[in-house]
Amino acid sequence: MSKEFFLYFYRHKPVIILTCLLILGCSLQYLILSGDNINAVKDALSVNSEVLIFQNFAMDTISFLSLIYYIYCSSSSIINDKKNGVLIYSFVKNISTVKVLLNKLIAAYAFVLTSNLFLVLSISVVSLFIYGGDSEMIANAFSLLIMKTYTAVFYVNLAVLFAILVNNYVFVLSILFIVEIAKVGLYSLLKDLFISRFIILNHLDISYFFNLPSTGVDRGYSLLFTLSMYVIYMAIILMLSYFIFDRKRGKLI
Repeated sequence: MSKEFFLYFYRHKPVIILTCLLILGCSLQYLILSGDNINAVKDALSVNSEVLIFQNFAMDTISFLSLIYYIYCSSSSIINDKKNGVLIYSFVKNISTVKVLLNKLIAAYAFVLTSNLFLVLSISVVSLFIYGGDSEMIANAFSLLIMKTYTAVFYVNLAVLFAILVNNYVFVLSILFIVEIAKVGLYSLLKDLFISRFIILNHLDISYFFNLPSTGVDRGYSLLFTLSMYVIYMAIILMLSYFIFDRKRGKLI
């Protein structure tokens, strides 16, 4: 797993990419919240802390772009190994499908967590430098780390599944946009129906369970129910990934 994890740093240069995203996101939010704009946001959200507002809004801006980056990196660990024959070599050495897949997934999870930790800490330092300290900064940063990693891990699982199915980055990267569009559309169409509570798209954003300046839509579910749906869908995706991966064992290119 450690080898897979360090390959992310060798292949994808996360320090450079994430730093660029950090500069872009923080600069954009600083411009948006400059002047009297931040006072208007404080009034609209009933939040007095400027540092917490900037911390949340900057992370929200960066997280969408970083999510695309995570999807690309995690799918690349499958697609590149297909093309380079690494998977064939693993299968020839009789390494089990479970071990290969788990190495890929655990490394991807660790990479997402590490990257989000870097982003949250960096944004917090920038927020501290611009607006000064706040007693709630650490708790807010921890909440941001949990909820952003929670969402990203689900997309990483989907990316790995579709990377096993196809050798096409465009198709895999389109997952994010398809899911985001479907999330809005399905919620609008099915929000009044009982079945809507069992759709995973309604459980990918848990920001409304935290006391944050920026939150998603509260759909009225308990945290336990949301986490249960998340775990069930994750288990289904993992089983599908294993089944397809095992069926393609020795035939992957």
